[in-house]
Amino acid sequence: MSDFNISELEKLQGKGSFLIQKSLAVDLREMGIEETYLFINAVFDYVTGGVEPDLAEQKYRFVRASFNRFKEAYISDSRKWLKSCKNKSEAKSKEWQDRKTKTTKDPQENSHSHPDYP
Repeated sequence: MSDFNISELEKLQGKGSFLIQKSLAVDLREMGIEETYLFINAVFDYVTGGVEPDLAEQKYRFVRASFNRFKEAYISDSRKWLKSCKNKSEAKSKEWQDRKTKTTKDPQENSHSHPDYP
């Protein structure tokens, strides 16, 4: 799956789910059993292992077109998810750094004792 770098792939492999757009329901309803089977297997092969399907035969052009639409949406959704993970990680890191800085600046301020009571 050359659409992602190694660290992104590792993070995506740990993700427990993915979305299929509602718009593909129309395509799936039009497919026969063999085409549906090929499409579903192509999706799972791509999502779990980065394997692109071999749908070069002319008779699979509809499956190929549907898979390509799925792939574009999957890449877009995954990039958004990865960016969200990165932003959350950076925010958490900043929060911890701020706490650490505050603790080292004024240890008395972080004490749990009240100033009027020893």
